[in-house]
Amino acid sequence: MNAHFLFHDPTIRAGDNQGAFILRVLFEIFSKHYVEKNSDTLLRNAILPADCHSQLKEADEAMKFRLICDYLSGMTDDYAKMTFDREIEVAL
Repeated sequence: MNAHFLFHDPTIRAGDNQGAFILRVLFEIFSKHYVEKNSDTLLRNAILPADCHSQLKEADEAMKFRLICDYLSGMTDDYAKMTFDREIEVAL
């Protein structure tokens, strides 16, 4: 019964899809600002801490992707949603 709810319940599945969407968009925004542009926008708008910003600025391209993934994987669901809401206004 629990497996049914976990894997087939539309409400739970919708939440999973929303979480995947948020992480995908956050990854794309971080990549855009640190791999493609190398900008300071996310730091200036207090979306990314200064220490993470410094690491991303100094890293080579492959390491930038790794650092972005590590940063996103350390977020709680609520923090990812809050960051997503703030970033959408500033970063796009």
